[in-house]
Amino acid sequence: YQRRVHGGYGVLTFTSINIPDFVPEIMLFLSMALSIDYNFFLLTRYQEELKSGASVPESVRSMLLSSGKVVLVSGILLVICWLALIFFPVFGVDGIGVGSAISIAMAIVMNIVLTPTVLLTFPTFFSSGGFVAGEKIFALCRRSKPEGAVRLLDVPDGNDPTLSKPKPSVYTTLAKAVTGNPWNIMIPVVVLSLLVPGVVYLFNAELMTGINGSTSGSSDATTDAFTSVVANFRSPVVSTPFALILETDGTIFTEDYFQSACKFALQLTSATGLSKYLFAGMTFYPGLECINVTDAKNWIHDASQNCSTACALYKYYYPTYTSKDESSSMITMTAPFDPFSEDAFRLIKNTRDAIKSFPQPQTGSKIKVSFYHPAMSESDAKDFAFKRFPYVLVPVIALVFITISVRFRAAFIPLKLLFTLAMPVMFVLGSAVWVFQYGILEWTHINAFKKTGGLFWLEPITTVFMLIGLALDYDIFLFERVYELVVKERRNTRESVIEAVTVTGPVISAAGIIMALAFLGMVVGTNKFLNQMGYIMIFGVLMDTYIIRVLLVPSLLSLAGWINFWPRKVEEYEKSTAWGPARL
Repeated sequence: YQRRVHGGYGVLTFTSINIPDFVPEIMLFLSMALSIDYNFFLLTRYQEELKSGASVPESVRSMLLSSGKVVLVSGILLVICWLALIFFPVFGVDGIGVGSAISIAMAIVMNIVLTPTVLLTFPTFFSSGGFVAGEKIFALCRRSKPEGAVRLLDVPDGNDPTLSKPKPSVYTTLAKAVTGNPWNIMIPVVVLSLLVPGVVYLFNAELMTGINGSTSGSSDATTDAFTSVVANFRSPVVSTPFALILETDGTIFTEDYFQSACKFALQLTSATGLSKYLFAGMTFYPGLECINVTDAKNWIHDASQNCSTACALYKYYYPTYTSKDESSSMITMTAPFDPFSEDAFRLIKNTRDAIKSFPQPQTGSKIKVSFYHPAMSESDAKDFAFKRFPYVLVPVIALVFITISVRFRAAFIPLKLLFTLAMPVMFVLGSAVWVFQYGILEWTHINAFKKTGGLFWLEPITTVFMLIGLALDYDIFLFERVYELVVKERRNTRESVIEAVTVTGPVISAAGIIMALAFLGMVVGTNKFLNQMGYIMIFGVLMDTYIIRVLLVPSLLSLAGWINFWPRKVEEYEKSTAWGPARL
């Protein structure tokens, strides 16, 4: 895995893409998870072929023609999903996409090329004792008796009276239950109903920015201290004020300029909702009482020792709020809230709207208004990303759905994926709102799951494509087996679903656990961005593995019957046993 990450990261260095410091970590976790997943998919099929009596070369060939296709299709879809991030060239998101896509591509090539090579090079090892440990693990899921048990690769003829018939596995029992009446109707209704609250909460998400959700996401003592100061002390000494520069071709010391600037400041109080005492400038007193330009000139040039308090204060602020050539002045607003919060974003928007209706002087030079604050670059990046998001998401989903439909020649697969992919992904993101915005896991005292006030605004954009890709990974693995049984072996749909869940269930479960463990590295560190991403990925993988693929997908497949494969004609396989195979 380390060599793959180094190789992928080396490719990135030849590009002009901004690469955040956490990209190698994401590449490492992804490479570990997918490499093990793909190995499981390939080796499981290899085992089955050996069990059926095929030779090692024949088993390898069948493995590549079946599971190899699954790995290839799944990997290509994952690459498509991750490459979608190149359309978001903000804060290194495109670097995450390219780096992850390279890691996935390398995992595909390594597994499809190296796995068959190793199996053919060491046939004795992998056909004799190489899978014993794996079989013991899977035996736990199959609930088979240890006494008198035989190795998977040495199963003799089923008529041997000396062997006791093994009990049905947990997955077989569960699959029979969820694919039969009335559970294949009730389970989708119940599961999808339980997903709705999370979907709803997603639209109530508070999206963090700035120091609380910086792309570096560091969380050391200095950063935490500065975050506390910015969030709790409303002083321009520690928190940069929102600044507006009012520039003219001549001098600012004209009555028209002073009246326009003061009138604009009064408009800003209405537009932003800020108290008038939070404004400072050269054309008004504290409290937004307009200053006469004559008084301003007299105060500036007053060299006497008897200068009034107003005069002394004005002279003090003059070099701060006026340019050296006196062609522009500054108005500042000190926000009574975190200057990198959602409130700050609204203030930025409202201020920009107010600038459009700036009261220009009736005579003299026009005034040009410029607006600045460090949060504005992030605000603009956020607006840019979310405006572009639907224009990227919809084509990616369409391309993914079309690819799967063409691969299986089935038109209704996208409809199924709407329920087994779209809603679960939205629920996972909604659950992250519960954790990081409302703090439902505060009781665990785990630093990575502490309440942060919301999600970092890049999380929904980056993780939605990840979750779609990873969910498709297991969905394709399961449906490929159902498709093979129904179309090639002419089995009944329910029978095929049960067998597919029985065979793939232990593999998907083990792969899901390993993938979750791989992403665990994201939540053990102090990077807040990776902490949130890690939670989303771990919870998303586990929910997909143990709820969606085990309960929702089998029930929907059995309920749809021949519609799963339309326009391919498979009705004749269903006629004899409308709600399930007679022999089950």
